Amino acid sequence: MARVAGLHRIALRVPNLDAVADFYKNLWGMEPVKSGGDERQFKSRGVADPDLVFRSGGKQGLEYVALGVKSAADLDAIVASVEKAGHKGSIVERSNREVSVRDPDGNLVKLVVAPKAGAAQKLEEPVTGPRKIGHVVLWTPQRETMEKFYALFGLGVSDRTARGMSFMRCNADHHSVAFVDSDGRTGLQHIAFDVGTLDGVMRQKARLAEGGVECIWGLGRHGPGNNLFTYYLDPAKNCVEFYGELEQIPDASVPAEPRYWGPEHKGDRWGLAGPPPSSFTGQPH
Repeated sequence: MARVAGLHRIALRVPNLDAVADFYKNLWGMEPVKSGGDERQFKSRGVADPDLVFRSGGKQGLEYVALGVKSAADLDAIVASVEKAGHKGSIVERSNREVSVRDPDGNLVKLVVAPKAGAAQKLEEPVTGPRKIGHVVLWTPQRETMEKFYALFGLGVSDRTARGMSFMRCNADHHSVAFVDSDGRTGLQHIAFDVGTLDGVMRQKARLAEGGVECIWGLGRHGPGNNLFTYYLDPAKNCVEFYGELEQIPDASVPAEPRYWGPEHKGDRWGLAGPPPSSFTGQPH
């Protein structure tokens, strides 16, 4: 079965474009690619193409998630799976190299022919800023339906939790897309950026602290994915994560049996980070 290869790009609408752009350039450590008008494009250090876009105007929040596909033939095969499953009406725009689809929650998903999607260049440490965007997590009131829809793109479930999360993978990374239960909210829960190792996570944490950016959760180690984590809020209040040492599942074409993490799992296997803050859970404590 054809499948997407990984995240290619995420685009967000923000009310304070200049402040957000300054944060991602000077504090988050990304490379500016395009600056002008109502758009700013940024690139992680280990990838070839812009993987984060901000635009002003319109409704604040997620504009689209772009998933990379290795070839035009794979793109055609994925679109055929979507249509065969009865979602032909979800396809809103189509060309030879890119297809735009609305998922069951109404999120815009772009399927883009991008042969290097999901991979990142190996960088010598220390590195300022992320290697790549590794995964995106979306709020959903219909997690099972979203799982089934994204399976049409070739994603398989790695883990589920009693907290109400599903982690889905399309390459060796434990997850590239995940979903978390909500009482009706949809859209972005957080974006996660790969910095490789514990040293990478801690260097970024120290650098952000020096720049006056509070770590709202972490350092800790998640259960699903086994990755180290620290979380922050950008100037538009988007939740963003620096992570390292994510579990690798080498053969994504042979789905492993999904694991289940019960209510005893609180998000941090070490027990050091404490409970996640309300800005992460969307719920008051």
